[in-house]
Amino acid sequence: MEDFFCIRIDTLAWENKLSSHHQKENLIRITIGNIDIDVISPNPNIIFWVEKRYEGHHSQESECFQVMINVSEKLNDPIDELPQHPILDIHDYGINLRYINGYGEINILTHKGFLNVSHSFQIEIEYYFRVLISLIAFKTNGLLIHSAGVVHNEKGYVFTGHSGSGKTTITYLSKDKIVLNDDLLLIIPGNEDWLVYATPFSKDKSRSIFPSPIKISGIFFLQQDYHVYIEEINLGEALAEFVANVPVINSSPKFSVQLLERSHNLLNTLPFYRLHFRKDDSFWSIIDSEVNS
Repeated sequence: MEDFFCIRIDTLAWENKLSSHHQKENLIRITIGNIDIDVISPNPNIIFWVEKRYEGHHSQESECFQVMINVSEKLNDPIDELPQHPILDIHDYGINLRYINGYGEINILTHKGFLNVSHSFQIEIEYYFRVLISLIAFKTNGLLIHSAGVVHNEKGYVFTGHSGSGKTTITYLSKDKIVLNDDLLLIIPGNEDWLVYATPFSKDKSRSIFPSPIKISGIFFLQQDYHVYIEEINLGEALAEFVANVPVINSSPKFSVQLLERSHNLLNTLPFYRLHFRKDDSFWSIIDSEVNS
């Protein structure tokens, strides 16, 4: 049986979380990869926003972990967006989050968490979800990674690289295919292979909704170039670049050894290359002729 992580979000103040108002809560459940999230709120604006933001990721699964998150009415609205890197305190059993104007916690051991933010909740909830999925994926032998994902000839391909390396460009050049995401993918182990899930954490909101996992046939480290070709790279170089693109987890020394071991195992299982590409779709013919031949 798969594990599911349920998130409880409401607009009651933290100290009132046990009040009778909870009897009036509304609920929507979404799925990110193989992880379920329950969003509960008496505030219809939150339910409406989550439903629209994660459209196509709704779920009817009935079993999950129990987690509570609260959005506080007592905090002032933020003046601007969150800083690029909100403060994370990563410990053995979870993560504490500190926003400009709020705070939260994820506790894997107790399967409980909370989120206190203002009514300008969209950015805070989105970031919380990303941190949550990163941690749960890691704790269940998977990884959330900065990468684009495309399904080509019923095979899954992962294109990874730093910001500006061309992940979104790859998806724009693959519009005739199934695009899983242009920024973050969930990778989990299969029986003898690795599978990739689409996530809603995309810069391109026109992304495909594809709920099923796809077997990964190759990982490509992106290099924009005037020429199009595939280059073999050594395992050490690939490992360093891969780990650098695993958000949240790679920022904690507590996870370093396990992250390196898992990434090493993944790269030993899957073919990986440096993909030099220009802004056209000619790289697909190179992949077909040199990787899939």
